Amino acid sequence: MLAQKCAKPILAATIALVALMVVARPSLGADDGATLDSWQSSFQQVWLSDSCVQEFQSWNKYWQGVHDFYFGARGSDGWFAESAAILSHVTDTDAHAAVDAQLTTLGRRVGGELAKVDGCRKIRVGSSFMQRIANPDQPALTSWSKQLKAAANADSGNGQSVEAAIKSINGQLDALGISTP
Repeated sequence: MLAQKCAKPILAATIALVALMVVARPSLGADDGATLDSWQSSFQQVWLSDSCVQEFQSWNKYWQGVHDFYFGARGSDGWFAESAAILSHVTDTDAHAAVDAQLTTLGRRVGGELAKVDGCRKIRVGSSFMQRIANPDQPALTSWSKQLKAAANADSGNGQSVEAAIKSINGQLDALGISTP
């Protein structure tokens, strides 16, 4: 009896929440979808150039992985939201534009690699004990995210802390041979 009484309000609240998310999501990043779509051919070249990925992952699954990286999945806010939050700490106008371009390039490099199926990519998502044991030579996205957030929080507004973190991460990507799509 109590379960029936509670079920209708919970269902109504759930439907309202889902509807709000569907309506609010596009307004938060309406241009983000168009931006990502404009990069599709570049990401397709990443997929085409990797025989491991072609063997074990369809283009559609890879492209979905790119979308998940940029828009968020499994509890992640996604690169568009995270990079906007980082960029909000850079208040100097000239530095803001430069850091924005650097974050865009970094996101394309990481997203193109991270979208690959587990056995083919050179970076891992998390930094749990088991992930570090299984893939000790692979850097973790979560570590980079923490590094960028810490740099943003420490930044005085001139972008230098964030640029240093981006340079560090790019150095790791260079060492892995990961280029920009």
